[in-house]
Amino acid sequence: MRGARVPLLALALVICLAAAALAATPEKNAHYSGTGTDYLNDAGAHWANDGGAQSVSFKTSKDGSQIVDFKGWFSYYCGAGHDYLDANPFAIAADGSFSDQFVIKESSSKIYASISGHFLKGGKAKVDYLVDFVFTATKIKHPYDTSKPHSLGCASWVKATVKAG
Repeated sequence: MRGARVPLLALALVICLAAAALAATPEKNAHYSGTGTDYLNDAGAHWANDGGAQSVSFKTSKDGSQIVDFKGWFSYYCGAGHDYLDANPFAIAADGSFSDQFVIKESSSKIYASISGHFLKGGKAKVDYLVDFVFTATKIKHPYDTSKPHSLGCASWVKATVKAG
C-alpha cells in the first residue's frame, strides 16, 4: 500500500502543474473583442442556436485585476429583437477566471444577468453571458441555471471567444 502513495502523489502534482499551465493572466490595460454563438431557450427543453454571431468586448484595468466596460450583444425571442448587456467593473481572480451576477429591475420584469469566463494563453479569453428576462408575476427558482433552459424566462446565452488587440 505504501508504494501506491508515491505514484498517486506524482500524478496529483502533474495534474496541478497542467492546470497551472492552462491558466493565463489577462493582458493589462487591454481591449478584448470577438464574437460568439447566441443560444435561445425559446421556452423549450434545449438551447437553440440563434444562427447569428454576437459581438462582445471588454477592457481590462490598468493593473489587470478587473474587467471594465463589458458590452455583449444578444438576441431574444420574446419580442424578437436584439440588445446588449453592459456591466460595471468586476474582479479577475488570480487564476485568470472572472464572473459576475446581477439583477436589473424594470417596471414589468427582472433581468437576471451573469457573465463568466477565463483567460487563455496567447491574449485570448473564453466568455459566456446569460440574460434571462423574467416577468414580475413569474417565479423562477434558479434564474442563472443554464442546465435547465425550460425553467428559465426568456433567456439568451452567448458563448464567445475574444482576443486582445
